[in-house]
Amino acid sequence: MIEMDIEELRRKYPNLARELEERIMCVEVRGSRKSDEEFQVGMPDAVDYIRRCKSVQEAEEVINFLERTNQISRTKADELR
Repeated sequence: MIEMDIEELRRKYPNLARELEERIMCVEVRGSRKSDEEFQVGMPDAVDYIRRCKSVQEAEEVINFLERTNQISRTKADELR
């Protein structure tokens, strides 16, 4: 990992420094995979679809669709909401 002080960051990467300081495009991460063993190539699961969403509304539509088509249970849908 590269270490640098904030002044060096501002000098080398002014736009990145500004984005970090102003918290532009700040995204909350509320979940992650614990190991690669859980990851399997094949059909995406509900979480994979949700991660591709560009908005909360789009994620809710995906959850509703998966629940309506019985691809996830009501309990799982509520958990994802």
